[in-house]
Amino acid sequence: MPSRQAVEAGDYGEACTIAAATSDPPRKVSRQGFAIFPKIREIDALLRARPDLVPRIHEVHPELAFWSLNGCKALDRPKKVKGTPFEAGMALRRDLLMRSGLLPDELIHAPLPAAPPGTTCSMRWRG
Repeated sequence: MPSRQAVEAGDYGEACTIAAATSDPPRKVSRQGFAIFPKIREIDALLRARPDLVPRIHEVHPELAFWSLNGCKALDRPKKVKGTPFEAGMALRRDLLMRSGLLPDELIHAPLPAAPPGTTCSMRWRG
């Protein structure tokens, strides 16, 4: 994870410069990493404002979360096939989110602006 200063940078170039200057060995920021910095800043602000939540918040890979929602069993359909969203796998994940109550149905089926095809939701913490 890059330094907090890099995560707080306003643009990709600045984030890369700061990350390289604050890491040993020097490393720049990936574009994928930079794309999730707003969510990292959001959870960081929440945890700073509510330190009592620190023991309750855990970072996990999304597929691990789906595994847990699926009764600790591997999902039988992939999210993507040859780099393309696989509708059956996406439908399974939407169903798990709906059944868990994590997101209301109207958000699960609403496309996100500027999201790649097949992307229909993002996880939201509710506490």
